[in-house]
Amino acid sequence: MAATLIGTTGLVFGVTAEVGGFLQSSRYRESIQTAEVADEDGDITGAAFYGHKNEIQEEIIFTTATSAPHATALGAQVTNADITNHTTTGTLRMTERETSFSNTGFKTISFTLVEYPAIAPTP
Repeated sequence: MAATLIGTTGLVFGVTAEVGGFLQSSRYRESIQTAEVADEDGDITGAAFYGHKNEIQEEIIFTTATSAPHATALGAQVTNADITNHTTTGTLRMTERETSFSNTGFKTISFTLVEYPAIAPTP
């Protein structure tokens, strides 16, 4: 059942469905590497910023044994329906996956996708 929003307009509620389970949470993080230059007193007097990349972490309640992300090889190129603010020119790769089991809950899969904006996708 879809949520009914009242009050402030423009609020975003919920996440977009992903293949392989019911998406529970999604987090998008951008980062860069830095190289700093310090003077003789240790004060930072210069810096270089490089190596931009994006990281997506998601958790799903598992529903199928043959679907992504459970069957996706680590390092494989993937697509992601829930994240719409990432680049369309880079490549998105699965770098981590964790499967959790519980006697009082559902099987869940948490995974990390890293996007490299300057690396072209493989065909």
